[in-house]
Amino acid sequence: MSVSSIEKWIEFSEHFTPILPELFGKKVQIRTIDPELTIRHILDLDSSIPVSFQVGGRVPVNSGPEIAMRERTPVRRFVDKSHYGVELRTLNIPFEDLSGCISLTYNVELQYRIAESMERVAAATEEITASSEEISR
Repeated sequence: MSVSSIEKWIEFSEHFTPILPELFGKKVQIRTIDPELTIRHILDLDSSIPVSFQVGGRVPVNSGPEIAMRERTPVRRFVDKSHYGVELRTLNIPFEDLSGCISLTYNVELQYRIAESMERVAAATEEITASSEEISR
C-alpha cells in the first residue's frame, strides 16, 4: 500500500521541523488539510497569527485550501487586517495525488513595520545630511 503525499508531508514536517524556517522563513503557519477540509497538522513558525486553527478543525468551503484542491492549482490570497487584526498572505498548494494540501499563512505585519522603520531611517539620514551640509557652509 502506498503512502499518500499528505502522510509523507506530515511525517517529513514532524522530523525536520528545525529546517522549515530555512525553507519558509519565520512568521508563517503551515497547515496540512485533507480533502474533507479537516486540518490534519499544524506547524507554527513564530507566526503571531491570532487565529485559533486547531487539528481536527475544518476550513470553510470556498477558502483558499478548498479552491486549491478543487482546481488542482496553487491559490494565493491576501487577507486584510479587518479579519484577524493583522494582514496575512496565504499560499495553498494541493498535493498532486489529491490527498490534501499545504496551506501557508504568512503574517506580513512585521514586513510592513520593517519597511516603515527603514523609511524613517532614510528620512532621518537625509535630515542629518542636510544639517551637516548647512553646518559646513
